[in-house]
Amino acid sequence: MGQAIAITYASYLPKNSRLTDNVLIVVASNSLFEICTAFGVFSILGYMSHTAGTPMVELVAEGTGLIFIVFPMIFNIMGPIGRIVAPLLFLFHYC
Repeated sequence: MGQAIAITYASYLPKNSRLTDNVLIVVASNSLFEICTAFGVFSILGYMSHTAGTPMVELVAEGTGLIFIVFPMIFNIMGPIGRIVAPLLFLFHYC
């Protein structure tokens, strides 16, 4: 999936574009997005750990636990907007 996006992006570039600049932009934006996502997820985990009074290690044991246990809890805490954000998250994951 990611390779198809990269090929599509490259096909729209002008012939005289500098690829190193484009690569740096893509890498920097991807890294910034992942850092922001990590801060968001772990701050929510910290909040859940603090309110429940359990250590963070007990909330998540492995990577799949984060997706199938913690994210549904996060969407429940968000209230009605979580019912909109949750399907969009999983839909955009496959786009």
